Amino acid sequence: MTTTPHYSEVYGTPKQAILAQLGDALEALETFEERFSDIEFNRRDYTDRQWFDAVGERALMFKMIRSLNGYLNDHIDAALD
Repeated sequence: MTTTPHYSEVYGTPKQAILAQLGDALEALETFEERFSDIEFNRRDYTDRQWFDAVGERALMFKMIRSLNGYLNDHIDAALD
């Protein structure tokens, strides 16, 4: 669960500004995920033991990207409310 602020038109960061910033960050994250996915990841580059560790580490990286994506989307939703 993400703790999101109450975005106000009167106090704090204006909704339109925060929406633009969050949108830019989300777009950059999506581009990063595409580029990260494009990185050559091949079993022949690892020993058997390393390969299984590397697969787990890579899966964790994608999980963190999805988590950050969710965080940004939660804040976008809060700003739109």
